[in-house]
Amino acid sequence: MLQFLIQKWIPNSEDTQNPNVRKAYGTCSSVVGICCNLLLFGIKYAAGTFSHSISIISDAFNNLSDCASCLVTMFGYKLAAKPADKDHPFGHGRMEYITSLVIAAMIVLMGFELCRNSLDKILHP
Repeated sequence: MLQFLIQKWIPNSEDTQNPNVRKAYGTCSSVVGICCNLLLFGIKYAAGTFSHSISIISDAFNNLSDCASCLVTMFGYKLAAKPADKDHPFGHGRMEYITSLVIAAMIVLMGFELCRNSLDKILHP
């Protein structure tokens, strides 16, 4: 299945040094990640709501944050593929690192919120 998507969406998929091919790989993986995480979010949120389980609902929101991470990644690959210009003579490749930092901050924030909600549930059942 993965090879099918790569062959269908990524021309010259072997040339991974090409910024456009890297962008296409990033877009492909982001779209697949978004679709899978939205599906998992819906299933887990429904299961957690019906079972009144905060842990399943928390896991559902983890999938939603993964979906947001995929959006940030797709944005980062798009910016990193831009060619060099006067202000950025070596290109925009570092945007991949900056988007990784944004994703890390999102994960830390999500962990803090889940911890806070869990403590609140323990103290006020």
